[in-house]
Amino acid sequence: MERGGGLHDQRNAPRGRVHAPGRRILQPNILADDAEDVYEIIKKDEGKKKPNPGDTSGSGTEGKGDAGEKGGGNDDRPNDPGRSGEVRDVPNETGGEGSEADRREAESDWKVAVSQAASMAAAMGDGMSEAIERAVKEILRPSIDWASALHRFVHEQTAKTETWVPPDRRFIWQGVYVPGLGGREAGHIVVGFDTSGSIGGAIVEKFAAEIAAVRDEVGAEVTVVYADNAVRRVEHFDKGEEIVLHPAGGGGTDFGPVFEYVDRENIQPACLIYLTDLEGRFPKDAPPFPVLWAVIGGGDVAPFGEVLRIK
Repeated sequence: MERGGGLHDQRNAPRGRVHAPGRRILQPNILADDAEDVYEIIKKDEGKKKPNPGDTSGSGTEGKGDAGEKGGGNDDRPNDPGRSGEVRDVPNETGGEGSEADRREAESDWKVAVSQAASMAAAMGDGMSEAIERAVKEILRPSIDWASALHRFVHEQTAKTETWVPPDRRFIWQGVYVPGLGGREAGHIVVGFDTSGSIGGAIVEKFAAEIAAVRDEVGAEVTVVYADNAVRRVEHFDKGEEIVLHPAGGGGTDFGPVFEYVDRENIQPACLIYLTDLEGRFPKDAPPFPVLWAVIGGGDVAPFGEVLRIK
């Protein structure tokens, strides 16, 4: 072979030397016979880049001034001097600071990735160590106070924010226009109940009590939709009314009918909370309102919404 870097060149190279491939990038300043010499050259070059302790001119890769205050030069990793990687907030689509929704979407994506990796490892017969297995379970099933998380979720969705549409009516008669309080109406919370047969027991009574409590806190009415692979029963509970659940059904699980019922009845809920084991067929598209999957046993990952484990 005639081309530089071919097998013939390598076998006939002098002892202790190996030719670089034909297409290569060379730095003439670090050409040397031995690897040890190359390292020494690199060390010297790195030493030249370090500024003197008394130098305040801002020159050098880590000097002071505008560049130095950000970590030096054009480096976009100011908090990572060791170049070992750092943890940053989730960005949005334009690269700016991400919102809470962006964070939840990224968290859901990573949970899906972790779940898939664990499933692939199990399918290939490559068992995980106990430490890794515990870490995976903690990611997919974190230990939290589910009742507090449920209240937090509902309050977040019904929080009021300032808005100019409409303005505050109390001041319009004076010819003064100031922003009013707007946001999602707290008037309606929809609860989906998976009646496929795996949900029941004292935990359901506790769940119903918490739904009633948070309903009264935000001043909403609750509609409970019982479904397996179709809607089997619907119950409405006004503010202050005791919520007693009466499941009906028992077939396979399809989450779609509950969302279809909400759309068909033109309900615009502040949020939808689905009590389920998370094992069933999901709708193709996410709904235009927040969803919380209140999960008892079963799966860990949903294609949209938040997942909260009920224990």
